[in-house]
Amino acid sequence: MRVSVLYEDGDVTLARYDHPEGEAHDDPAREEAEGHAVSFLERGSFHVHRGRDSWNLSRGSLFVTRPGLRYRCTHDSATPDDVCLSLRCSGEVLEEAAKPWATLVPVVPLTNRLAFLHDELGHAVAGGVASMAVPVLAREIVGALAGTARRLHRESQLRWYAERVRHAREVMHRRYAEPLSLAILGREVGMSPFHLNRVFRDLVGAPPHRYLVRVRLQRAAEALRSGASVTSASLDAGFPSLGHFVRTFRRAYGVPPSRFAEK
Repeated sequence: MRVSVLYEDGDVTLARYDHPEGEAHDDPAREEAEGHAVSFLERGSFHVHRGRDSWNLSRGSLFVTRPGLRYRCTHDSATPDDVCLSLRCSGEVLEEAAKPWATLVPVVPLTNRLAFLHDELGHAVAGGVASMAVPVLAREIVGALAGTARRLHRESQLRWYAERVRHAREVMHRRYAEPLSLAILGREVGMSPFHLNRVFRDLVGAPPHRYLVRVRLQRAAEALRSGASVTSASLDAGFPSLGHFVRTFRRAYGVPPSRFAEK
């Protein structure tokens, strides 16, 4: 197979695997995975065999490996055209994600959240792979692997939802200090508050209000590191009251905001 490395650091490698057009391919009798990897099948199909179990993978399937996993892949064509976008992750990424990777089988059911994160990876690749985008997405993908599969959105529907979720996040990152509500966000992106809340939670893994709190906490932490007072950091980040900010900050960071800059 042909391998094109798109991003690489000490924790994450993002690569695209494909076959040179029209070139014959011999499937190895056995393969053994060297690391933890998640591969999104973007085109074509192939079969995965492990012991007596077999899986048929097609566009949208996820192939997951761990070190020492023995398996065999077969293709129906002598000149296969399957393409995979693959994330190889270090132990640090897995530890931070805290998910039971060892129990995952080679093929993981696709969920709307994983489909959205795959779409996000595609945007990162198309945009030139920003240095922070892939490591962040890798951790989110690993954390989403054990999610519950629900009815999948159609591909066109997922794209429509993904654009509105991105727009909602952009609004929250840009206007975090404002008293944003679901009604306001819904008007901004052209969805009802109820529908936006459900779709946002499904794709992002958290409801909009919790995501907004995270954005505000990040802005407040940056302000505290820069020497701002607790009151100023709270107000500028958009928290409705100082007491609420102190309690929320302490739960998130393990220390009260008055001691955060000392860490």
